Amino acid sequence: MLRIAALTIVLFFYTWTVTDGTYNFYRENKHAPLYSYLADGFLHGQLHFVQKPPLELLNLENPYDTYQNKDFRTNGWHDVSLYRGKYYLYFGPVPAIVLFMPFKLLTKKEMSDRLAILIFSFGTLIWATFIIGYLKKKYFPTVPEYMVATAILLVGFANVCPYLLRRALMYSIAIASAIFFTTAAIYFLSRAIEKHKLNIVWLSLGSLFVGLAGGCRPHFILSGIVLIIYLYFLIQKNYFPQAKHALKALVIPFIICLITLFAYNYLRFEDITDFGFKYQLARNKLTITDTMGVIYCASNINWYFFTTPHLFSDFPYVLLRLWKAPYFSQPYERILGLFPGIPFVLLIFEMLIVKWLLKSNKLKSVQNSANFPKREFIIIIIPGIVTLSVLLTLCYVTMRYLADYMTFFILAGIIAWFYLYIKLIQGSLFSRVTNLFAYSSAIYSILIGIAASIIGPDLGLVETNNPEFRKLQLLFFPVSVFFHYFDKNI
Repeated sequence: MLRIAALTIVLFFYTWTVTDGTYNFYRENKHAPLYSYLADGFLHGQLHFVQKPPLELLNLENPYDTYQNKDFRTNGWHDVSLYRGKYYLYFGPVPAIVLFMPFKLLTKKEMSDRLAILIFSFGTLIWATFIIGYLKKKYFPTVPEYMVATAILLVGFANVCPYLLRRALMYSIAIASAIFFTTAAIYFLSRAIEKHKLNIVWLSLGSLFVGLAGGCRPHFILSGIVLIIYLYFLIQKNYFPQAKHALKALVIPFIICLITLFAYNYLRFEDITDFGFKYQLARNKLTITDTMGVIYCASNINWYFFTTPHLFSDFPYVLLRLWKAPYFSQPYERILGLFPGIPFVLLIFEMLIVKWLLKSNKLKSVQNSANFPKREFIIIIIPGIVTLSVLLTLCYVTMRYLADYMTFFILAGIIAWFYLYIKLIQGSLFSRVTNLFAYSSAIYSILIGIAASIIGPDLGLVETNNPEFRKLQLLFFPVSVFFHYFDKNI
C-alpha cells in the first residue's frame, strides 16, 4: 500500500505539473507538436513532415543562416531539419512510432506532447519501482516498506522528470522516452540473469529496449553498446553451457534496432550516421564534431557536479543558476550540480568506502547477512556513467540533460542505502549517522526537485498559469514570513 500511495502522489504531481495546474493536456502550447508531425508523415508513408517549408524560406540565399531564416523559426520550428526542400526531425523516431502513431490510429486524434511526456516520465518511475522491489526481495528482505516508499518518492521527484514536465516539448519527450526504455531494459536484464539460469525472453526484451532507447536519443546507443558488451562477457564467463542462445538473445534485438535506425538515417540524408543535426535551421549547418570536444570537460564537470542553486526567502525558494560560457553571447539555460542538488547520491561513495573497509577487515561492527547486488549495480550504473561522459564533452550545458543519467545514479544510491541499512549494526553510531544523512538528503533532494520544477527552464508556472502560482505563494506565505525573519536575524 505504501508503494501505491507513493506512486499516486507522484502521478498527481506529474499531472498537475505538465498541465500547469489545469489538468487539460490539450491546452495551448506555443511550440509546434513536431513529434505529431513526424507521426503524420510516417502514416502517410514518408519520413519527412507532411507540412512543407514555405517557398520564401527555400528561396533564401542561405536558408540555414540564422539571421536570414529567423522569421521562419518561430513557434518551435528552429530545431527542424531542412534537407532538399523537406522538413525532418533530427530527434529519434521511436516516440513517434511507439506512442504517437498508435494513439492517432486508435483515437483519430493527435497525441498531446503533454500526455506523451507524462506517459514516459511516469512509466520510468513504474520501471524503477519494479527494480527497487526486485532488489529488496532478492537482496534486502528486511528493509522496511517505508524505506521503499521513500525511495520511490525520491526517484519520482529528484530524477529531473518534474523539470522536463514543466516544458513539454520534443526535447523533453526525447529524453523522457530514452530513460523510460533504458530503465525498462535495466529491469529485464537484471531479472534475466539468475544464479544458475538465464531467461532468454527477458534477455531479448532487455536488448530490444536498449536499442529503442538509442532510437530516442542517439548517445544512448553508446551506453547500450557498453551494457551489451558487459553482459556478453558476463554470460561467456559464467553461463557457458547456456551461452549460445543467450548471446543471440542479447545481441540480435539490439543490432536490429541499430540497423533500422541507420537505414532510417540513410533514407533521409544518404548517411547512416546523420540524424539531421547539421541541417537544423538554427545550426548554420554545424556538425556534431563542431559542438563536442574534450576541451569542454573541465568546465562542464564544474557545472554538472558542483553548481549550487540560488536559495531565497520567497516561494518557491529555489532558483537554478544560469549557465554562462565565454563562447556564447548570452546565458543559455539553467543548471544544477549533482552533489548540491541531489546529495543522496553521495551514499554511493559511503557504500564503496564501507565495502573497502570490510574487505580490508578495518570495519568489524557489521552484520553479515547482506549480499551486495554487484551485477545489478553495474547494469544500473553503466547508462549513467556513459551518458554523463558524453554530455561532459558537449559545448553547452543545460538542466534537462541531467535527466539523461539522474534516474540511474539515484537507483545506485538506493542500492547503497539498502545495503548499508542491512550491513551496519542497527543502533550503532555509524548506522544512525548514515540513516540520518539518507533521510535528510532524500527529503532535501525531493524538495529541490519540486521547487526547480515550479520555475522550470523559463518562468514556468509564473508565465503559464500565474493565478495558480499566486495561490501557491499565498499557501506558503507563512513559510516565506519565517524565512524572511530568519534572514533578517542572521
